[in-house]
Order: sequence, then C-alpha cells, then structure tokens
Amino acid sequence: MVKNLFHTIKYEDFFLAMSQLFGWLIVFISPVRALMTAIMFLAVTDLITALWVVIKKQEKVTSVGLRKTINKILAYEIAVVLSYTVETVFQLGVPVVRLIAGLIAVTELKSNLENLYYITGLDYWQKIVDYMNFKKKEETKAQLDLIRAQEAGYKIELADNRIDTEHERAVIAFTKSFLADITLMYENLELARKRRLQSLMFPEGVYISNGKIGTHKIAPSFELIKEFGEGKNHLVTPTRFELVLSG
Repeated sequence: MVKNLFHTIKYEDFFLAMSQLFGWLIVFISPVRALMTAIMFLAVTDLITALWVVIKKQEKVTSVGLRKTINKILAYEIAVVLSYTVETVFQLGVPVVRLIAGLIAVTELKSNLENLYYITGLDYWQKIVDYMNFKKKEETKAQLDLIRAQEAGYKIELADNRIDTEHERAVIAFTKSFLADITLMYENLELARKRRLQSLMFPEGVYISNGKIGTHKIAPSFELIKEFGEGKNHLVTPTRFELVLSG
C-alpha cells in the first residue's frame, strides 16, 4: 500500500511538473503562435492538395502521406520554436524566426502550387517567378535610367563649366586689350568723357596716402582679373587695388 502511494505521489508530481512546463512553453511561444499556425495550415493544405492529386490520378490512398505530414508539421514547429529561442535569448540582431518560417512557408507554398498545377493546369508558381523577374527588370531599368540621367546632368554641368571658363577667358582678353589702349584713348577724349572713364575705372575715386595712390573700390574688370588669377569664384570681392609710387 505504501509502495502504491509512493508511485501515486510520483506520478502526480510528474504530471504537475509537465503541466507547468507545458503552460510555461505556451506562454513563451505565444509571440510566434501565428507563424506556427500558418505553417501548420500550409502543411495541412499540402496534404489535402496531394490527396486531391492522388484521387485525380485514380491511385490508391495510403496512410503514408498522413504520417509524413504529421512528422513534417512537428519538425516545422520545433524549428520555429528553436529559432525563436535563439533569437530571443541570444539576441543576435538577426531575424532568425522570420528567416526560418519564411523558408518553410515558401517550400510549402511551392508544394501546394505544384499540386494545384496538376489539378487545374495553371502554373501559379511560374507566374510568381515571372512576375518577380519582371519587377526585377523594371527596377534594374529604373536604376539604369537614373544613372543615365545623372550622367547627362554631369555632362551638362561639365559643359556649363567649360562655357563659364570660355566666358572668363573672353573677359580677361577683352580687359587686357582695353587696358593696352586706355592711355591713347584717354588722351583723345573730351574732358567730360575723361571724367566718365575715370568714374568707370575707379567708381569711388582715388586717394594718396603715404606715397601711395589707391582706391577703395575698383572696376569689375580689375576684380575679375584678380579673382581669375587667384583661382577664386567671381562672386568674391577683393578688398582694394593699389599703385605704389617710386620715390
């Protein structure tokens, strides 16, 4: 009697521990229950469509397919639970559950669609592959178009830079030519025009200080020559232009 009571207590403890373990497992895997249910559904539908194919072929239905499906479902669910354990506990930063569940789902989907192809004659899987290839080609074409557009923009920008360079050279050449003849031109001008020329060359006049003749502001032509010589942008304004008198 004592022996039977001992065995009863042991069995009760065992079932209590197992029930607690099972309850903890249910709570632990609750975040992935939707994935596990979806995988089970895909496996069951694969069994149904496979039986449909067997009936359509008028072959004998056996229990082999059912056993295979049960084993497959158990293996799939264990794989999902293990992957969820690794992802949750170790926190590798990799979506292990999604990768494993996605691989299983695609495998079962392909198997289902192959069965449906035999039943309906429509190759759904090939249509999916063709669509994905089409989308990939469209994305590749869009990327190539973007690259071509960027290349065209670079070419236009390069051409604009060349045009700006030619304009700068033309301004410099014109200014040099103008300055080469400015003395003769000034001597032959009337007084009013001489003053006009002076105001154009030195907008704010000139000053003499400590033996130097200078101006606070010079004509744009002189500014361009100085900027081009220093390799600066033409929007940068130099401080002033000075002439140093000897003696």
